[in-house]
Amino acid sequence: GLFRNEGIQWSLLDLSSRLGQYAAVETYARRILSRQPDETGPRAQLAQALMMQGRLRQAEREFRVVLSDDGADIHDQASAHQNVGVLLGARGDFAAAVAELRAALELDPANANYHAELGRTLAALGRHDEAIASLREALRLNSGLSQANYYLAVSLTEVGRLAEAIECYRTLLAADRDNAGAHYNLARILASQGQAEPAERHFRAAARLDPRYANAPGGTQPETQRP
Repeated sequence: GLFRNEGIQWSLLDLSSRLGQYAAVETYARRILSRQPDETGPRAQLAQALMMQGRLRQAEREFRVVLSDDGADIHDQASAHQNVGVLLGARGDFAAAVAELRAALELDPANANYHAELGRTLAALGRHDEAIASLREALRLNSGLSQANYYLAVSLTEVGRLAEAIECYRTLLAADRDNAGAHYNLARILASQGQAEPAERHFRAAARLDPRYANAPGGTQPETQRP
């Protein structure tokens, strides 16, 4: 009957989410919400599925519905704040993104990914000392976050703490030797210090891994490159 059918929809939603089948997540979440519009769990999963499908405006709208529900699960609320922050940052509204990410951390202060995203966003604003603090906290909570190590190295470079930046890049490359951006940025630092031979090795590694680096030795990192 109806109860069984709804139970199946919930099970299929959970399975689709675990498998990363975002179109199916959207389908089952919408079916549940058509009967139970106040359920924030399926709405949060719908928003995430829309985001992963590149439908960013729709995703933000659904995340904000989750945030408007005072009774929503605290983890759903924290995740919604974080995802809205990511979406705002992608549009270049970094100040608003920082506010959303701080709201996420108020609800879930031990989430390393939230600290890392906050650090990356602060770096985009040029607030590198704050970024360094956030990124170090992310790595304290999860030392394996390569994104945090990458952006920590970038901010350390920006404030002239090159020895620490070199250490970060080397730690990152020890775990991910195919990170072209880390090779390239490390090469630039080493070249600036007159360490021509190791700099050349890293320039060559960057160019081999990503052809966009081949014609830009010593130049700036391609804007579209991510760690």
